[in-house]
Amino acid sequence: MAFVKDPDALVDYVVEWSEWMPSGDNLVSANSTAQSGITVDSQAVTTASALHTIWLSGGTPGTSYRITSRIYTNGGRRDERSFFVRVRER
Repeated sequence: MAFVKDPDALVDYVVEWSEWMPSGDNLVSANSTAQSGITVDSQAVTTASALHTIWLSGGTPGTSYRITSRIYTNGGRRDERSFFVRVRER
């Protein structure tokens, strides 16, 4: 899946984990990484709804960046998902 953002925008992207997690398991923590050239400004975990929100800024127009969300659960699970953000002047 690819998203598009303007290089001057500071926007959030949400990775939803609830369908993957078994009932009774909850997110404990998450972290994200981005390819060089785009910035992860902040991130947050909403444990009740299993959401990892990643705020991104910057990027070079015409470039796609891989963003990776890694999560850890109270049941001892860990997993990661990646998505792409294409930067384009809007």
